Order: sequence, then C-alpha cells, then structure tokens
Amino acid sequence: MPSAAVDELAGGTAEDYTQHICNTVGNLCETYTYFNEQADFQDTRQKMIDNITSTLSDRCAANHAAIRIVNSEWGKSMNELYCHCILLTSIATSVHSALKKKKA
Repeated sequence: MPSAAVDELAGGTAEDYTQHICNTVGNLCETYTYFNEQADFQDTRQKMIDNITSTLSDRCAANHAAIRIVNSEWGKSMNELYCHCILLTSIATSVHSALKKKKA
C-alpha cells in the first residue's frame, strides 16, 4: 500500500497543509515524469489524484479543513481516517503479507 507523508508545518493552517499536500503530489509527479520520458505530467498527476482515496491524520481541525479544501480543488471526496485506525491498517498490512506468502 503506497503512501506519501506530509510533514507538520510551522503555522499549521489549513491553507499551509493544502499547499503542502498539492505540492507533494506535484513533486512526486515531476520526479516520475523525469525518469519516465513517455509519461505526461498532467496525465500522471490526474492518475495519482484519482488513486488517492483516503487520508490519515489526527483529529486536528486544521487537518480536516485542509482535506476539505483539497477535496474541492481536486473535485473529489477522500475518506478521512484518524490515528485510531492505525491499528487496523497494521493488521490489514500484516494479513496481506501473510496471505501473499501463503499464495507463493
């Protein structure tokens, strides 16, 4: 399950986090298209955005507001998962790994 981390920013406003999230996606796309000459930046960016389905953060109001802004800018609605779900993610990852080993 691929993921990208977004660092805590000084100030920590919704606008700061929104800009950082969008810049992170843009930077990932720039790197990908740099190493894959056939790839188009806009197509890659749209595919990446289309495949982002969830966020994971604490319950900070600025984080929730940032995701609402990102959803609006990207024209989508992502699931907002909170840190109490990390345990479930860890269990899912472990089960996935175990099933993968068993299948091999």
